[in-house]
Amino acid sequence: MACEKCKLFDGLWMQTPNGLRRCSCDSGQRLAGIDQARLDGHAEPPRISSQAATVIVEMLSSIPFFPKEGGARILIGEEIRSMCHDDEQGVWLAQRMARLYSQWPGVRELRAVYCSKHRPLDGYELIGGTEAFPDGIPSEKLIPAAPMKALPPGREVSAADSLEDTVIDLAAAKNMRAVGTCKVRDIPILPPGNRITQADIDAAVEVSRQRVARQELGV
Repeated sequence: MACEKCKLFDGLWMQTPNGLRRCSCDSGQRLAGIDQARLDGHAEPPRISSQAATVIVEMLSSIPFFPKEGGARILIGEEIRSMCHDDEQGVWLAQRMARLYSQWPGVRELRAVYCSKHRPLDGYELIGGTEAFPDGIPSEKLIPAAPMKALPPGREVSAADSLEDTVIDLAAAKNMRAVGTCKVRDIPILPPGNRITQADIDAAVEVSRQRVARQELGV
């Protein structure tokens, strides 16, 4: 298990008479083994199969502009195998990438997303901001929507005076049973006899045609 300092500083390096060393707790010693494997060129072997990695790569291909070339897909598959401890983590990674990116961002962002939640099998961690997310990979936790504020007492539609009055007046104008009993503010309503009819429109068009004809004839 990790000691309290390692939890805070992620596998604390300690200054000793013989130079920098990992913490002596279980977590520090595990990281020391990974460090030595890097130096020896023998990282921990993959735990998921090539077939499983191929399926995960196919899931990632749902992201627009994902590489179609076989060599690039093999590289991405090996990157997944070098990081993921099991198939479940690989599936999580594909789903998380699809939710975060509208187009394929590259292998480095793939590793950064994985490291935002898990410690990679090969020990190569990318922590912090990336090109797409300078402030760090967003949290998986959903941010609850802000609660809607209650209207002030006596309000039915809006806290704004103009919007409240307009909506109420429009509702009153549409209420046929209230015609003659409800005064509508600042909303002009033409009486039936003054409404524009199709005959009025036709007459206006004819007058316009005659005026244009007179202009052309010079009359």
